[in-house]
Amino acid sequence: MEYVIGVDGGGTKTAFALADTQGKILAQAVLPSISYREHGLAAVAQRLREGITQVLGGKSLGDVRRVAVGAPAFGENHEGDRLLTQAIREVLPETPFTLANDAEIACWGALCGRPGINVVAGTGSIAFGVDAAGCSARSGGWSEQFSDEGSCYWLGRQAMGLFCKEADGREKKDALYEILFRELKLREDMDFIRVMELDYLPQRSRTAGLQRYLLEAARAGDVSARQLYVRAAEEICALAMGVRGQLHFEGVVPVSVTGGLLHSGTLVETPLRELLAEQNMVYVPCEGEPLQGAVLLACRG
Repeated sequence: MEYVIGVDGGGTKTAFALADTQGKILAQAVLPSISYREHGLAAVAQRLREGITQVLGGKSLGDVRRVAVGAPAFGENHEGDRLLTQAIREVLPETPFTLANDAEIACWGALCGRPGINVVAGTGSIAFGVDAAGCSARSGGWSEQFSDEGSCYWLGRQAMGLFCKEADGREKKDALYEILFRELKLREDMDFIRVMELDYLPQRSRTAGLQRYLLEAARAGDVSARQLYVRAAEEICALAMGVRGQLHFEGVVPVSVTGGLLHSGTLVETPLRELLAEQNMVYVPCEGEPLQGAVLLACRG
């Protein structure tokens, strides 16, 4: 029996799936991120080897027809792409593999290979789309240092700024201030500087994790926190428009969204639906997860 393996390498975790050649998933595993920029190529190779071994469960790698890997930052740096490809080839010296940006496999999963646009709004943000002619384009995904608008990292940074404004009187002292003061175990407002600079800003995933406190505050009625989710919806719509402008679509363009920001529910979805409709686009639920997209890509070879 022949198999395929799909790998969804996100910014915070990596999911692996063993499937038959029709795409039916037979086994799964989850390991830490394979972002080579954050963890290095040696860690990427080790995690790929471990994850593939886990899902094979004793089966032979020789029975695997193809492995499809969605990797953060792929396609953004020629030298980085070369080194990442080389690292994967060392793990899979005799097995055919497809290497793509994680945004591409997210699009495959969300739309099952049909024309449209998917926006990933997780730790980072990026949009990827494919039109009926098979042409593809991306928008966003530049860097958390100066872009990644609409992502959980971006919202985490916005939460930092809002705390400061609520603390010093530029904004009404509201739920976010109370939540962060309590959860970060601050003794006084200025402790926030030390905690952010030492414990959060050096780690992208921890900064992105602050978004959960912003979400709690928004649900508790913090008006400024809620407005940040409207701004995130605006940025997600702009990413979709960036892709649409590079491709050729007939009629209304379907747009799906994947990533951790979906946990915010209607705070983002409601304004996003309205914004997309104004631009002749329509929000559609995802049909599958990015991991299923990686499997589908492996099946299609």
